Amino acid sequence: MVKCANRSIGLLGGSFDPAHKGHLEISKIAIKKLKLNKVIWLVTRKNPFKNKPLYSLEQRINKARKISKKIKNIKVVHLDKTVKSTRIINIINYLINKKKLKDIYFIIGSDNLIKFHKWKSWKKIVKLTKLIV
Repeated sequence: MVKCANRSIGLLGGSFDPAHKGHLEISKIAIKKLKLNKVIWLVTRKNPFKNKPLYSLEQRINKARKISKKIKNIKVVHLDKTVKSTRIINIINYLINKKKLKDIYFIIGSDNLIKFHKWKSWKKIVKLTKLIV
């Protein structure tokens, strides 16, 4: 699962419907510029700001793993069931409290920044992580 305690990690969350080269490029740039040990792609069942996904969750996870398999520093996970939530704040709290992650960079695209103030507990997300756009 997620084993990165005491290391710098990036979190890139979303529906990945489907995963694409943009996700890869953002991740590679973050790894290089921020000197991250790993970027974790958090594939969620459903983005609350988007319509029903085009692909099933299983298809999206498989596509994300396939497109990222050559980049050893990218790990694709689905934590919604483990955390019992699709909300990123709950996933961040889980990673901090259960997996003991400390140095977390939360990576979002500029398209998500526009609605970031509508996210559940967005102020806490900014306090717990380093927000990277």
